[in-house]
Amino acid sequence: MADEAGLYKPVWRPGEAGINKASQLAPILINGLGVLVGNPDHFKQYNPKNGYGSYDSFLVFLGELLLACLAYPEARLHTSR
Repeated sequence: MADEAGLYKPVWRPGEAGINKASQLAPILINGLGVLVGNPDHFKQYNPKNGYGSYDSFLVFLGELLLACLAYPEARLHTSR
């Protein structure tokens, strides 16, 4: 779902996408959320059977991440895998 919306690398591997600060990620999140919200039926087909990582929970996660990016635009991004 994230990959299909163009969000996988920016969110989970921002360094590989050339994204270092929250201010760089925010516009990508805004665009990705627009894509997701604009075509829910398409993205809901990627809902896992166990419900973990569903379309609805992904929207909530992205919304919270966007708010954090907007509140702290100079924050450096770090992910752990």
